[in-house]
Amino acid sequence: MATGAEIDVGHDLEPCTTDIQIIRFQFFDVNVVFVDTPGFDDDNTHKSDVEILTMLADWLNATWVLLSCPNPITY
Repeated sequence: MATGAEIDVGHDLEPCTTDIQIIRFQFFDVNVVFVDTPGFDDDNTHKSDVEILTMLADWLNATWVLLSCPNPITY
């Protein structure tokens, strides 16, 4: 991977993300942070949508200032 980050990568249609993972890299002079999260309605995580949303909200609350991300894009 171009970033050198060690992350879980799925190689088929089965999801593999069970916890929040961040991938940081610099694109020219811009710091970019990708946040990979478990999907909603995903049977493989064994977590409800509420659990996943709570996990994401807690993580964002704890790390938002540390990310220094003035222009977030959420997908």
